[in-house]
Amino acid sequence: MSWRDHVSDDAKFMIDALVERKTKLDRLRAIATITVILFSVSFFPLATSFYKHTKTSKEDILNLFEGLFSHFFNFILILASITSLLCLHYLSQEISTAKKKYDTLRFEAIDRFYTSWHKTNGSALRDEISLYLKEKGINFVHKA
Repeated sequence: MSWRDHVSDDAKFMIDALVERKTKLDRLRAIATITVILFSVSFFPLATSFYKHTKTSKEDILNLFEGLFSHFFNFILILASITSLLCLHYLSQEISTAKKKYDTLRFEAIDRFYTSWHKTNGSALRDEISLYLKEKGINFVHKA
């Protein structure tokens, strides 16, 4: 028999929500890692090109930027770098929010872990009430 057969529905819902939030947080972190790699792949060739052009061009700054933007590939690298930085900014905000939600629910689950999660008449009644409230769109199982 699984542990799910012995605990109340509210406890199952809380554990499932905790696992779901952890999965979302891990997915966002993986996307952020891929975005950092994309930024590195696009920025370092651009920086190398800029450095090489700086060594050869001792003229004014307008000629420096003209030489940098004269190649279409450099323009694509600039766009990719800027786009990846914007994505990283957005992802960092999403990761921060997801981490706060995950930690809040995790702390609540830890606090409830030391209480009884077994199915009883009282827990069956709480399950019915929380199911009714869930149908109405109200989360009554956990605070976070």
